[in-house]
Amino acid sequence: FFRSCHCPCIDGVMPQSATIRIEDLGQPIQGLIRDMLAQGKADESLIKYIHVKDVARVFEGRSLGLQDDEIWEDLQTQLIAREAKVDPEAAKRRAAEEAARKAQEEALRRELEEAKSHAEEAERRAREEADKRALEEAQRRAREEAGEKALGEAERRLQEAERRAQEGEEARQ
Repeated sequence: FFRSCHCPCIDGVMPQSATIRIEDLGQPIQGLIRDMLAQGKADESLIKYIHVKDVARVFEGRSLGLQDDEIWEDLQTQLIAREAKVDPEAAKRRAAEEAARKAQEEALRRELEEAKSHAEEAERRAREEADKRALEEAQRRAREEAGEKALGEAERRLQEAERRAQEGEEARQ
């Protein structure tokens, strides 16, 4: 039956005009694409390269339990390859943009690591300074307490000496 309909997609041959509109896709595929676009993981210019057979691949990936990110990565690879066949200049621009994006991500990663390192160093120094201040405060308090004890002891001895002297005078009289 299908052979008699002279459909251009028989025997796995898909004409280049087999692209479909996002509105023609099922809700799950529309949701996948919209999610990837919203997350900045998808490029709208690639959407025009989606073919009907890609819809089947997305459903197959979902039935295998693949995550949307994995499904999109596979689909995006296919779409980029199609784009390169149709528009080599666009593929070169995309490659240059991807290289620039990766370089920017690497620079941000290095900057983040450096900032983290500086923060850790500042935190270490702050802890050391706090420990030093705490030690100095404990030493100061110990000196004060020792001084207070010594003063109290001296006062007690003075009172004792005064009491003895008074007793001695009273005994002489």
